[in-house]
Amino acid sequence: MSRNLHEQEAVHGEEAPLALPAGYRLGRSGFNHLRKVIYDMSGIHLKDAKKQMVQSRLTKRLRILNIGSFNEYIDYLEENPEELTEMINRITTNKTYFFREPKHFEFLESRVLPECVTRQNRVGDARIINGWCAASSTGEEPYTLAMVVGAFLGNYPAWSARILASDLDTNVLARAVQGIYPKISKQDIPHRYSSPYVVKSPDGAPTIGFDDYIHSMLQFRQINLMAERYPIRSQLDFIFCRNVFIYFTRQDRDRVVRRMADLLRPGGYLFLGHSEVLDTDEFRGKLRFVTNTTYQKVGA
Repeated sequence: MSRNLHEQEAVHGEEAPLALPAGYRLGRSGFNHLRKVIYDMSGIHLKDAKKQMVQSRLTKRLRILNIGSFNEYIDYLEENPEELTEMINRITTNKTYFFREPKHFEFLESRVLPECVTRQNRVGDARIINGWCAASSTGEEPYTLAMVVGAFLGNYPAWSARILASDLDTNVLARAVQGIYPKISKQDIPHRYSSPYVVKSPDGAPTIGFDDYIHSMLQFRQINLMAERYPIRSQLDFIFCRNVFIYFTRQDRDRVVRRMADLLRPGGYLFLGHSEVLDTDEFRGKLRFVTNTTYQKVGA
């Protein structure tokens, strides 16, 4: 849920009201119906104040479909379940950039990755680091992770890494797979990462991309965090799930965190957004607070 809101974030502010025909005005009962559908599918909990935002975002979709009212759109959703994905895509926004909340990446490099090497060397595991970016949005976060991990593994040539990047929004996943970004976004990437890994667009366009080494570490997949099971078999050394749970109820958040903790190897780390703090008593014996909304699985 950026969502996979992941990063996926529903919009914080309200959008300006539009002058709309009567049928395009979202009533209370229609809003309640739609937000229940959205919650059931994605775990996103929309408060009353988000009614104007939902109306604005979906009105554009109604016009594209040539549907005259929200009541007709609700009927359309029931008859065309594939439209649910398009609705979720439009309800969520994807605010992200390279090296956002940099302290997490500094901690990953200075502590998490060295521990991975030490731990696996000690127990004789395969020399591979496994991570998951659970709200990859348009891809800036997983590409940041790949750059940090890649730079670290430059000192360990026998090692490799696999980073799963997932989101619920199929549109942003498609953009993330491409890995093409405006040239101006390069200014968010420290030179020691951009120099070896960032490449210019071959056609002279004002865009940047990444070299084959960075792409080789990443795998993109649609995953709904509200699903009962996640298609992940390997034990994970770290999970980034940042700025997602602010849109979940506490009960849903705790349920998802427990599933994530089960996927971490003992000593693995879970990174949340800067405003997402867990009740450590709730996860006693499973996760412990380390620093900066960073939690470690107990049992290292």
